[in-house]
Amino acid sequence: MYFATPLPWWLALLLAAGVAGVASLSYRRPLVPLSRAQHTTLVTLRAVVLGLLVLFLFRPVILGPPAADADLVVPVLVDTSKSMRIADAGGQPRIVRAKELLQNDLLPRLARQARPELFGVGDVLAPATVEGLAAEAGGSDLAGALGTLRDRYRGRRTAGVLLLSDGGNTGETPPASDRAQLGPIFVVGLGSTDGPPDREVRALTTSDPRVGQTSVDLHVSAVSRGFGREPFELRVMANASLLDRRRVVPVAEGSPVEEVFTVSPDPASATVYTAEIGPETGDQVLENNKRSILVSPSGRKRRILAIAGAPGFEHSFLLRALSLDPSLELDSVVRKGRTEVGESTFVAQAYGGRAATLTSGFPATREALYVYDALIVANVEGDFFTRAQLSMVADFVSLRGGGLLVLGGRSFAQRGLIGTPLEEVLPLELNDRRGSLPPLALSRDAEPPHNGVKLTLDGERHPVTRLGRSPEEARKVWAALPPLASTAMLGGPRPGALVLAVTTGPSGGILPIVAVQRYGRGRSMVFAGEASWRWKMMLPATDRSYEF
Repeated sequence: MYFATPLPWWLALLLAAGVAGVASLSYRRPLVPLSRAQHTTLVTLRAVVLGLLVLFLFRPVILGPPAADADLVVPVLVDTSKSMRIADAGGQPRIVRAKELLQNDLLPRLARQARPELFGVGDVLAPATVEGLAAEAGGSDLAGALGTLRDRYRGRRTAGVLLLSDGGNTGETPPASDRAQLGPIFVVGLGSTDGPPDREVRALTTSDPRVGQTSVDLHVSAVSRGFGREPFELRVMANASLLDRRRVVPVAEGSPVEEVFTVSPDPASATVYTAEIGPETGDQVLENNKRSILVSPSGRKRRILAIAGAPGFEHSFLLRALSLDPSLELDSVVRKGRTEVGESTFVAQAYGGRAATLTSGFPATREALYVYDALIVANVEGDFFTRAQLSMVADFVSLRGGGLLVLGGRSFAQRGLIGTPLEEVLPLELNDRRGSLPPLALSRDAEPPHNGVKLTLDGERHPVTRLGRSPEEARKVWAALPPLASTAMLGGPRPGALVLAVTTGPSGGILPIVAVQRYGRGRSMVFAGEASWRWKMMLPATDRSYEF
């Protein structure tokens, strides 16, 4: 029994003694004689009446279970992501255990005091029933769910939020403002605290081929948890046909495994590539063991404009190699000499009537230049172009998103392109002629021979210089190429640029030969070597390294 007015124990004893004393004194001298039994009965009755009177003065209260408040709501959220299928909740799938808890315990107890409302949390928040709960969602966006609840129950009374989940959250961290408006959040964890042993393909990325009959890289990221450093198999398939398989070993427990597979998409139709983990014993979650990606064909032919300062072997062999690619349209301008008054004359060859715009040696307008996807400048002096033309080329790369290749010693002779709008477009410093690179630019092997070519660590993996299925194979192919005739003395790379290949100069310094960089929306490349036609003429006819 409880009292509305608190009653200390000492006061209760004092009142009891007082009631007993008053009742006894009331019949100390009765008006009529009383037997002992009559006296005892009357004293007892008076004590009971006085005790009840005192008891009522302190307002006795009986506490009972509170009645349910129909206006008080408790949102109940259940994680419905696919991870809830894992059978590690007492031998049951997590979603089944969640249903049992809701039906047999949580919902009946909540209904006694408030009105529970059930929701499933997957990629979105949706009302649900216990029978309709299924672990089918691709993720569990808890932050988005709380934001939706905040808007749904704005202005309504919520006692708090009950969440049943295995702890996975594919969304962002819920804002503190959402949690404050909804009240306390009570979480019921499901499943093992450590999680089951699992291998997962976390990501599969690539890019669409720019030209037909070219290779692209598939970047596969996988992770293994609960298996230590036990090796597992990665497989890549194209339209369900096996292309490649590798046995990989994680660096440490839970460390991502990054692998690159080089594939050649179908130039005529889209190709679906799938990266998957081979069947391994002990993996309880098989749904995340594969990922697929669609690679579209290249589409239209890519247009290239090549401008050469004079006829020669370099120009002839380069254009011949490019013309063998059926996915390219190659237009060329070659300066063949000068007139009697000193004006340059050109030979222009182009597709689709574009030769008329090239009679002066360079496209006359931006529109004429921007129809091309890439521009090659081979052995052309810096003063050949006007400053307006050089600005147009810089915009062609940075704004149009075109590609630029500058090659040949004459392009860099004397001041070359120093001080022009094109200088900062190129990946190498033009005003630093010390001809030396730091050792960090080199790969593991010895330095290249004089005018020989050696890939850097970046070059072993870059698509421009990778002529094999692996970095080791690419390194061997480049090392077997004949030496160049000479190399232009250029400086080191600009910030963000990559040096892909180097050689050794006459003084023993390491010189860059191939360098690339992103510039604005486009890309630029420098080839500082001379007489690359040797890579074709001084090798067996069956060796097609030069063409690739």
